[in-house]
Amino acid sequence: MPSFNKSGGSRLPNQSEALKKAVIIAIFSAVAVVLGFVEAMLPVQTILPIPGAKLGLANVMILACLYFLNGRDALMLVVLKTLLMTLMLGTFSAFLFSFLGSLFSFIVMYAILKIGRDSVSLIGISVVGGAAHNAGQLTAAYIVFGTANIFYYLPALLITGVVTGIFIGIAVKYIVAALEKLPLFDTWTPQVDASAADGKRRTLSVEQEPVQAAQPHQAVPAPAHTQQSASHPSLESSAAHDLNPGDAIVMKDVHFQYGGKQKLFSGISLHIPHGQWVSIVGPNGSGKSTLIKLLNGLFMPYAGHIYVNGLHLDDSSVGEIRRRVGFLFQNPDNQFFATTVKDDIAFGMENRCVSREEMERQIAEVAAEFRVDQWLERHPAELSGGQKQRVAIAGIMVLRPDIIIFDEATSMLDERSKRELTAQLQQMHASSRYTIISVTHDAEEILASDRAIVLKEGQIAADMRPSELFHKEELMRECRLQPPFTLALSQALQARGIGVADTNDERELVNSLWPLCEQNG
Repeated sequence: MPSFNKSGGSRLPNQSEALKKAVIIAIFSAVAVVLGFVEAMLPVQTILPIPGAKLGLANVMILACLYFLNGRDALMLVVLKTLLMTLMLGTFSAFLFSFLGSLFSFIVMYAILKIGRDSVSLIGISVVGGAAHNAGQLTAAYIVFGTANIFYYLPALLITGVVTGIFIGIAVKYIVAALEKLPLFDTWTPQVDASAADGKRRTLSVEQEPVQAAQPHQAVPAPAHTQQSASHPSLESSAAHDLNPGDAIVMKDVHFQYGGKQKLFSGISLHIPHGQWVSIVGPNGSGKSTLIKLLNGLFMPYAGHIYVNGLHLDDSSVGEIRRRVGFLFQNPDNQFFATTVKDDIAFGMENRCVSREEMERQIAEVAAEFRVDQWLERHPAELSGGQKQRVAIAGIMVLRPDIIIFDEATSMLDERSKRELTAQLQQMHASSRYTIISVTHDAEEILASDRAIVLKEGQIAADMRPSELFHKEELMRECRLQPPFTLALSQALQARGIGVADTNDERELVNSLWPLCEQNG
């Protein structure tokens, strides 16, 4: 597991990187073989009766490999996929068709990527790769059948290659976006911008150009003048002088970017008071998860200042800050280490060398508080999604953090579990002991909070009360939010001139409607 205790992150050992790369190539090769057999079962020759006519589905994995790794690794994928297909099919023609189609598409896609990586997209590369794949298939057919007349089919195959390349490029665009979220792929810098095809690619200014030596998930070194402002003691003390003692979180002019990518945050600033419940919302890719990972030092900014409970976030303070910030991930399974709920809750206290007697006392206390005491001797895998989340919260709360961060904690839960978790958050908020920061798309959870911050393209697009957010139709569309049924109903009634309360409470809405029903007899 990479350590993020350094301001720039840390580079994984070479052996670990090589192992990860080997696993990725093996997985991609296996999937390419599966896609090859799927393609063989499709009636392509019936629809397009041309020798060598194929869809080139294996290009999905070749292009994904080029996206994450490099040309040598993608060529290894081509060789592995060809050997596996040949071993399973056992004919020379199968070898030729598998190898030449993949080789031609690999050579062309790799060449385009090397020549124009800053001006091409995945879809563009895939289109040319699809045409090259079919040219390779036709070459294999020429070798097998021994007649040059077969090249009369070349125009038709190139056209079909372009069409299939478009669909394959679109598929790869979404596949790599999903893969980037997996831990296996978190150390690789993409070799091409997946979003270049949508016309919204931004050109980095000289000040924003990433440093070539920077590693993924590593704060890219700032330009000289920015480094000076971030490290100069007088500037830091000046920023600290402006702090409000009532603030739990302060971000001042924070800049951040992933290695090899364009800048995500360019001077973002934010204040969150003690005891406030803040919902962070926004479309996918807006920087929500990155923002909260900056708050407890999982990522480090390369410019600007972050203060947590008055402590300036840097190498010397990150350990103490993490003691004060609890972090609940989207999937609670990612936080379980032990074979019983009790041992898992004790895990954090064991790391802090808490005495056994004190651990037993605190486990009993927090288990009763969060109603997990009946599961203490059970394996976490035996619990439902909502029960797992409650256990994960108990494991955090036993460490008594001041700030709790939830990264889409309700996204994998059913409606009942969502309501239970939201009620738990409301109870914690009512105690006024905790500052709660929640990344969420759940409307009920947003409405229960004190404040909604909307992120868009790495900037704060809106900062308002949650009830105001659900009256901003454009913002809601951009964030892909839908108001809860009761609130949507009250808004629809108001739009028709019926004077009802603007509420998400069913009882309050009924009480507003009842006098109107009596008046109308």
